[in-house]
Amino acid sequence: IDEPSFSMAYGNMCSCLAMLKVPMANKPTSTVSFQKLLLNRCQKEFEKDKVNDDVLEKLRHQLEAATSASERERLEEDLEEAKDKAHRRSIGNIKFIGELFKLHMLHMLSEAIMHDCVVKLFMNHNEESLERLCHLLTAIGKDLDLEKARPKMDHYFKYIEKTVKERRGSSRIRFLLQDVIDLRLHNWVSQRADHGPKTIEQIHQ
Repeated sequence: IDEPSFSMAYGNMCSCLAMLKVPMANKPTSTVSFQKLLLNRCQKEFEKDKVNDDVLEKLRHQLEAATSASERERLEEDLEEAKDKAHRRSIGNIKFIGELFKLHMLHMLSEAIMHDCVVKLFMNHNEESLERLCHLLTAIGKDLDLEKARPKMDHYFKYIEKTVKERRGSSRIRFLLQDVIDLRLHNWVSQRADHGPKTIEQIHQ
């Protein structure tokens, strides 16, 4: 998940391993499905933002307390590297979860759970979560935007449109939100070329 652009490839690979049984770490004589382990790991990664925030905050405090120029320079580099790594993992994980849901691989990832993920991202009220929201809706919006869930989706997009209209957040985030709005207006068919990794079928075309 450190490489968000490979989320689709990783999702396809995991779908091939879904039914694999592996020994439990704390009970080698028993087995657990790869599918269940994957779901647990995805959930932990999704909820990892608080841990990442604590790590970044610790580095910020160390930077403020630095007494020499060389120490400040080193800590600034460490902080930027940690922020970049946390951001890549966060975006990569949300795109990966979306791919698994689209593949119908994790039956436990029901539509209700995915709607819960959307709501949690809304409730965080920060740009990182809004960016993750955009990636999630881009990946699975079409699969969630069903007749039975239309009121929920309308509610989400009412908030998104309000955020864009009132110019909340950075211009980059507003552009991402507008892209999701446009995607829904075009029935979830992207008007942009996908520059991500090609599938084997695309390579041989």
